[in-house]
Amino acid sequence: AALSGRPIVAYDEEWHSELIQNNQTGILVPNRNTKAAASAIKRLIEDVSLSQTLGKSARNLAVKNHSFTNSSKVKVDIYKEIINSGL
Repeated sequence: AALSGRPIVAYDEEWHSELIQNNQTGILVPNRNTKAAASAIKRLIEDVSLSQTLGKSARNLAVKNHSFTNSSKVKVDIYKEIINSGL
């Protein structure tokens, strides 16, 4: 979703905060709080500038942290760790 350059509204749980930094790359709302989610979506619809800014920032962060090169390096490092541990 971040790569699309669109703003993201997500529940603040599990790994979501790794990519969505509240009011910087998207909007995080409390888990299962549908009223907060609806309010955040309404805010983004009404504030086009904010929507564009959050979407662009989310895309930039996703490209930076989850590029093929970066993802490949993480996988290689994990494989090396497994091999070196003797598993």
